[in-house]
Amino acid sequence: MRTLTIINARAPKAALLAMASLSLSLGGCALAINGADDAYMVEKAHPITLDPVIEEVAVEVTPDTIVVSEADKDRIRALVADYKQRGRGPMAITAPAGTPNATAAVNVVAEVSSVLIRAGIDPRAFRVVPYRPSDLESNPPVLVSYPRIEASVQGCGSWPDLGRSSRNLTPGNFGCTTQANLAAMIENPQDLVEPREMDPADARRRDTVLGLYRQGKPTASERTKDEKGSVSNVKDE
Repeated sequence: MRTLTIINARAPKAALLAMASLSLSLGGCALAINGADDAYMVEKAHPITLDPVIEEVAVEVTPDTIVVSEADKDRIRALVADYKQRGRGPMAITAPAGTPNATAAVNVVAEVSSVLIRAGIDPRAFRVVPYRPSDLESNPPVLVSYPRIEASVQGCGSWPDLGRSSRNLTPGNFGCTTQANLAAMIENPQDLVEPREMDPADARRRDTVLGLYRQGKPTASERTKDEKGSVSNVKDE
């Protein structure tokens, strides 16, 4: 916006200076201060990053190991429960090869596989992978693992001097804590990448509702005595 100021040449010098100052101040209104280029977007300033993480349980194996302990089985079952919630990709059983405990590890792998299957893991959803450690004289563990995604936000905690902002812009760390809390609360960060598959329909409930509908009866669930509701009695004066 351009400002046009008409100055009377016969006006006093003080008046001329005041009018010129007013003209400059009005012209400043046309500057793009805090415009679209300065808009603060917390999603861009502090994005939630997704990083691959491997969750694993190590089962100790000695040359004399015959069966997997109940404590290790419980740890494997807990890993499976977590895998069902946050897993991404197949599970893996990694067994040592060429080591003193390699023969015992074969029996451990077979038992671990049974634990996975009984816990609800399809045999096609995990694989057995051998590995050779750098120290072939050691007794490395059998590893049960799965990949998942971890959500996090970096760079929180550095606050500038809020009293020094000549352009009155949003501080650079604004919203970082909120983003970090959101990343920590997400049950499965994979939800940020793609939606989950729909659960199967409840056929029994569907048949019940359709049966009531055909009979002309209410299809909604009956309300119990514990369900209460009231409307405010406050009146406008």
